[in-house]
Amino acid sequence: MADFPIPASSAIAGMPKRVSKGNGFSAIVLLVSKEPVAFQGLRSVAQVYSWQLETVSCGLEAMERMDEGLIPDVVLLDVFHGDSESLHTLRRLRRVRPSLPVVLLTSEEDRSVLMQAPDVLPDSCLVKPWKAGDLERALRRYMYRQETHPETAPRAADEIEALGDDFFYVAASRSMRSLRARAEMVAEMDVPVVIAGEEGSGREATARLIHKLSIRSPFSFFKTNCAALPLDLLSRELLGYEMVSLRGNPEVRPGKIESANNGTLLLEELESLPEGLLAKLLPVIQHGHLLRLAGSTPVRTDVRFLATITQKYDEDGARRQARLELARRFSKYTLDVPPLRDRTEDIPLLIGNLMTRLAKRYGLPVRQISSRALDSCQHHAWPGNLRELENFVKRYLIMGDDSLEMDEWERPASRHADAMSHRLEDANGHPSRGNDTSLKSLVRTAKGEAEKNAITHALEETRWNRKAAARLLGISYRALLYKIQEYHMAPPDPSVVLIQNRIKVGQ
Repeated sequence: MADFPIPASSAIAGMPKRVSKGNGFSAIVLLVSKEPVAFQGLRSVAQVYSWQLETVSCGLEAMERMDEGLIPDVVLLDVFHGDSESLHTLRRLRRVRPSLPVVLLTSEEDRSVLMQAPDVLPDSCLVKPWKAGDLERALRRYMYRQETHPETAPRAADEIEALGDDFFYVAASRSMRSLRARAEMVAEMDVPVVIAGEEGSGREATARLIHKLSIRSPFSFFKTNCAALPLDLLSRELLGYEMVSLRGNPEVRPGKIESANNGTLLLEELESLPEGLLAKLLPVIQHGHLLRLAGSTPVRTDVRFLATITQKYDEDGARRQARLELARRFSKYTLDVPPLRDRTEDIPLLIGNLMTRLAKRYGLPVRQISSRALDSCQHHAWPGNLRELENFVKRYLIMGDDSLEMDEWERPASRHADAMSHRLEDANGHPSRGNDTSLKSLVRTAKGEAEKNAITHALEETRWNRKAAARLLGISYRALLYKIQEYHMAPPDPSVVLIQNRIKVGQ
């Protein structure tokens, strides 16, 4: 592919020429300006260097374009006199893409605006009106830096963000970085938001992230599970109530909505919220007017409402439609949290973070995850999402052995492979042994036989009292039932067992 020439008028001698990418462009420049017509000269420069110039009119549009997949190499942020939005845009860019170069285009008198937030200073600042070639040299300097030092080029950094109360937001995958960008946008709008996702996928962490990024972050974060309480108790917990004590004095018990004033309230499992209670909450959500149970005077509240809804891939269309309709009634803003199986890039960071936190909690040394375990984790379906991953890390941290867990994950695949090998026949019509003679297969067979014999002995010892057998084996009752089903084990005739138990009692 041919190189694109650098003009002879270039002020930086000896700078290497950049080779175009597969899409025909060597870099992407994102211009954020309300007056893009003032940058016609920049288009000519972009054509010379084969830069792709993207133009948006405001910071919100820039974040939306990046959310859709645009990955700029440099951002040009045009600042107008008295425009505070540019500072907010710069702050958002620093949070979402901390290593993305940002060149600020401002007037001399507006430089003082930057002193209000020194922690988000731009990488470069050009004073209007800039001299000819200043903008070109600034852009080429960052292009050159990215070409010669790839580690300094803007990239989505692996991020672990503490949210308080032992919650973290991990955004190594593109989908979670995209979710974070959307969460940051809705956090500034101060509107109700519905967070949809599977159980254990990180919906509460997303809600806490919205609270942290909002102006309500200095205040409290409350939550209530709508599926955990009956209607009467849930109404009291949320709305509060008024009553007359035995002495005749009025008594007021504020609910969580009043307690969360100026802060954020998360309603978990919104689909379990009774219709009648939802009707009472809508005026509070929309207008901030709360009427306690048995009360007569409305109370003014200022609360940010968030809600979670459980997504289930096996639910029928009617239930899915009802869930979507409920989400629309609650809010027009919905964030979808992807399941763990769709963001496997997050798994190494999640495991490391969980290992450190759990080791500190239990006073144990941090263990290194084997390459086999990490590979299996990234190929596992994780039906329980983050909760299942945390349980796996907890077991590995305490037991120090992941082989049993890996065998359980690989067992369906190995059984399928063994079944397929038995179906194969050689040229003489005899079944092909395939990998049956391999050391791994022999070990697996021996392990299975020993496990089956141990379970059989424990069941016989306890006269098929499965709970007692589970205690004898040191495993959970549910795990024993799974093993009995796996090995196709069945108790003897019930009348024989009854006689044996009576004999045992007589002894």
